Amino acid sequence: MKNVYFISESIPHPGYGSFIIFYRHLIKLEKEGYTINLIIPDYKRSDADEFLTEVKDRWNIIKVPFKKWWFLFPYRYNNKLLRNARFWFVNLYLKKHFRNHHPDFIITYFYNQFFNGLAAFIKTRYKSHLGIFLHDDKYLLNNQQVPGLLEYDQYLSEKADVIWTVSEDLIIPHTDKKKYRLLYPIPAGAELGISNWTDNYQTPVIGFSGNIFHEYEEVFRSLAVALANFNGRLILVINNPSYYKWLPALIAEYSNIQLTHAFADVNDTFNYLKENCTALFCGYPNNIKLMPWLRTCFPSKFIEFSHLGLPIILTSPTNTALSKWAAEHNWQLFSSDYHEAEFDELLKKITNKNEWTTTARQSVKISDTIFNPENIHLQLLTDIKHYA
Repeated sequence: MKNVYFISESIPHPGYGSFIIFYRHLIKLEKEGYTINLIIPDYKRSDADEFLTEVKDRWNIIKVPFKKWWFLFPYRYNNKLLRNARFWFVNLYLKKHFRNHHPDFIITYFYNQFFNGLAAFIKTRYKSHLGIFLHDDKYLLNNQQVPGLLEYDQYLSEKADVIWTVSEDLIIPHTDKKKYRLLYPIPAGAELGISNWTDNYQTPVIGFSGNIFHEYEEVFRSLAVALANFNGRLILVINNPSYYKWLPALIAEYSNIQLTHAFADVNDTFNYLKENCTALFCGYPNNIKLMPWLRTCFPSKFIEFSHLGLPIILTSPTNTALSKWAAEHNWQLFSSDYHEAEFDELLKKITNKNEWTTTARQSVKISDTIFNPENIHLQLLTDIKHYA
């Protein structure tokens, strides 16, 4: 039985973000006969972490302690000597485990600057193989221009056997493109089936769920104005809505925007949207200057929501990974025009029975093919089997 190691500052869990993506893949790898091992920090009160509770009884958990004498020595991620010295000491702590459970394949991701470096060190030390997830352009997302950060990520890329990226445009600059594999974020695969059209669908109800930025205010405003022409509503399912100071004023201004607090279980969100909406919105705001990462990222919620059997409206500035995808797949409900008149045209489509059915079938088709969780996981599994 081969050992897969996931090495990271964070615990894969059935919650949110990239962590649920890792969790879904690891669960499938476990079912396929791999032994799953997590190497994580020994944070204070980590035993009480609800996410650790989810996995500690099924996977091997190895915690790297902070209160060890080797932490007296400085660590600098952009200094090869200091970096390797710290990893060498940590390896002394871990090698007893590796002696009994050789790392056949190691998984990490481009986030922070310690445990992914440790993963690269272990890969070399034990002649293992390394796969790294790349989900965001952190240089653009966080406006990070930290000296040495790019060089560090290039070092990780050099050590990797394969890099799983969410779009063909998302790569670490000046790295080997042959190492990259397009791997969409794996969805839950709700498979709720296509809805049955009713005349009530002539009054559109558009659903949105997920994280937002202030830049979403304008696109929500345009949607609300266009929906008012059809007596329609916009439902926003938002986690911690009080965090967004601009949101209450927007909802007060537009009576057809309905705020719903996010559900603890993502499946409850899927069921709520399916039962209450006639279509979904998974687009991006029209502000590439303030959100430059839109050029390369890809919305995981779009992949998730394709399994709800509803039409999905996509918006994006031109020359982004999403706009290129929409053009390649002839997505009927895509636009780079954010004016009210364009939203009117999109809403006309989803309030017409024939066009609603056509666009809903587009969602079903991609959920069965390129966004099918089994197909997505097969790509990752094929890469692992190739090297291990």
